[in-house]
This record gives sequence, structure tokens and C-alpha cells, in this order.
Amino acid sequence: MSAAATTKNKTLQRRLVSIPFKTLPRTFRDAITFTRRLGLQYLWIDSLCIIQDSSQDWQQESAKMGKIYSHAYCTISAAAASNCEEGLFALHCELPLLPVTPNAPAILFKISFPGWDSLFNKSTLIRRSWTLQERELSPRILHFTKHTLLFECREARISDHNHELNSNQWVLKSSLSRYFLNSSVRCLDKIHSGSVTAPHHDLVTEKYYELWRRMVQDYNSRQLTHRTDKFPALSGLALEFAYLLNDEYAAGLWRKDLLRGLCWKWSSNGARKQSAIHYGPSWSWAKMDVSITYGLIREDRVFESRSERGQFVHVPVDSRFSDPEILHVSIVPEGRDPRGTLISGRIYLRGQLLHLRRSKAGDYSIDGESLRIIFDYLPQPLVNLYLLSLGRTNVGLVLQVFEAGSKEYIRVGVIAPTEWEWFQDIESEDLTLV
Repeated sequence: MSAAATTKNKTLQRRLVSIPFKTLPRTFRDAITFTRRLGLQYLWIDSLCIIQDSSQDWQQESAKMGKIYSHAYCTISAAAASNCEEGLFALHCELPLLPVTPNAPAILFKISFPGWDSLFNKSTLIRRSWTLQERELSPRILHFTKHTLLFECREARISDHNHELNSNQWVLKSSLSRYFLNSSVRCLDKIHSGSVTAPHHDLVTEKYYELWRRMVQDYNSRQLTHRTDKFPALSGLALEFAYLLNDEYAAGLWRKDLLRGLCWKWSSNGARKQSAIHYGPSWSWAKMDVSITYGLIREDRVFESRSERGQFVHVPVDSRFSDPEILHVSIVPEGRDPRGTLISGRIYLRGQLLHLRRSKAGDYSIDGESLRIIFDYLPQPLVNLYLLSLGRTNVGLVLQVFEAGSKEYIRVGVIAPTEWEWFQDIESEDLTLV
């Protein structure tokens, strides 16, 4: 960004006195003009309101981002602009011009405009990591797209092609449960609209966890300018879900859903590349710079729902697997925000650990059966690998000793499905994931 679009330590005092309107980028000027037309007095622009070269101010203010967007009157989305100089109001309506004969019978023309999903998915903002929580948390959003103005709130969404805001012209989000996998429908709208339903409270909570995992998949496919923002850019959403789930957040996962939260894998949509610096524990998806997926999870392999004697029952599917016992989760944040940048994260557990034997050909096997390991990064000459059973998830974590002689392990990959026979004679032991 240009100097005019940011606040830094050397420009802070001048900013506190005044900010000349004409010096601001076009998109900022348009946003100010629009805010004034709404009759509102205050406008938050991240790059102006946060001192960009102050890590202390950044940590302090980024921890408030969730509250800022969730309590805003309205969020302005410059959906058609690729940079801050292109503005908000560059709307183009390319309608065809057709010759009309004056004495011809009346003809009705119906103009077809791009649909909401098409306009939304073409926005440059959908590719940025920060905008996921900004959109999810905002009670109202106005999207200035190339073709039209889109509005969405917790209850409905509409475009300015509908000239009158009659109730029958709104697309009610309570009727959008069929779009459960649709990225253009906000996850929090699905929750607040009541479209996430189940015959039992525990199953509603399970669906909330599933929504979180879907958001994580979307989030990790987006772009971050600074890798250190991996946790801060999701902090506000994590706080919102902590209230919904009544659960403890742990480096992108949840304490009560930890076993399934660990079942992520590298997605084939991106090239794996290991960085020299990790911004997150080895067991967290946040360490990855490419898309991840929770496609290994088979929800019906964990629980099934059935009716017995008129009572709703929520029971484990396969009791032959032994789930690891989570003893303690330790998260050490770098700053004041426990959901922000981390210094370290450890999971202390008791589980079944199986040593993987490596053949001369270089592959790994159990009882002579070759294993297909999905490595988190490109395969490396790894030795002394172990397999940790994640119980009824039917998934196993591939681990490597962190330091010789210790019981600390780092995650290097995953195997699915696992077989319970592999672990039937294995005693549980205490270990730590770092």
C-alpha cells in the first residue's frame, strides 16, 4: 500500500491532527463519502487505524478485530476493486441495445444479470484470509461489485436489481439450509437463522464443529501477506465459536472435538512446501501454507443416531477402537490474545503408539502390509516413525520423535483408514504432541 493508505509511527502525529481528504486513495474517499451519506460519523479502515510498523499496536488492535466488525453498523466491501485506487462506485451495466420498430407489437424484454453466487465468487476479496472473519462477523454488508450493489444481513440478502424491498423479493437465509456447502452463504448466518437443526442438542453441537471445520478448509485456501497473521486473522471467529460451543480453543482446533480436529490432511489442490519457520504446532493445520481438507472424517464412523423405545440415542459406532485420553492441552500465546500468534502448543495424551517398520525399499509397513502415508510435506527420508491411533475416527497420526530420548513427538503425516487389529495388543502410554 502507498504511504497515503497507511498510518506509521512517523506519520501518526500528523494523522491525529488531520488527514487531508484529497490525499487518500480513491476507495477510501468513496467509503468516507458513502458513510457520510448514511449519516454515520465514524469509519474504521484497518490500514489507517492500526500503526502498520508497530508490532505492539498490531497485537493490541488485531485482538479487537472481532468486536469491531461484529459491532459495526455496516461493513463496506469493495468487491470489484483489485486495489485501493479503483474505488467503490465503478459499476458497469452492459445492457444490449436492440432496434425497435415503432409500429411493432409490444415486446417484453427481461434482462438477465449475474447471480449472487457468480458475483460473489468473482470478488478478489474471497481470496484473502482476513476477509473471511470480517464477512462472517459483520451484521450487515454492502458489496460494491462490478455489476450491482449487493446487501446481506443475518436474515436475508438482496441486490439493487430488485428496486423495491418487498418481503417476497428477499432471499431468506432461513430457507438456505440446502446451501450448507455453499461458500456464498455465511456460516454464522446458518447458525443464527436456525437452519442448523438436529433432533438432539449434542447433534446440533456436532454440526457447529462441522461448520468450523468447513470454514477452516476455506480459510486455509486463502492468501495471507504475512504468515504470522495465521491465527490473528481467525481470532474473532474463534471467540464467537467459543461462545457457541462452550469449548476451549486450541491453535485452530477445539478441546472437546480434538480427535476429529486432528484428522486434517494436505489437499491435492496445492503444492506442499515446508517452511523453515512454523507458525503453529506441528499438529495444527495452521502450519500448512496450502489447502487442507477434513475429508478423512466419516461422521458415521464416530457416532450414529437411532431411536430405541421411543428415545433418541446417540451412540458410538465401533467400540473396538480405543480413543486416546486427552490429559491436558497447553497453549502459550505470544501476546494478550490467547487465540492470536502462539509461542507453543502441546497436547498431553495417553494413547496407543505403534512403531512403523521401514523396508529396504523405503516404504513403511505393519505386519508386512504396506502403508500409504499422506505426508504433511513432500516425502523426506524420515526414520523412527510411529503411528498414533485416533480411535473411532478411523484415522492415525504419523509421528516422529521430537528429541532423542524424549516422549515428545511432532506430526509428519496421517494414515486412513486404520484397522483396530493393528492396536489390539498395544498398551497405551503417555506422550506429548508438540
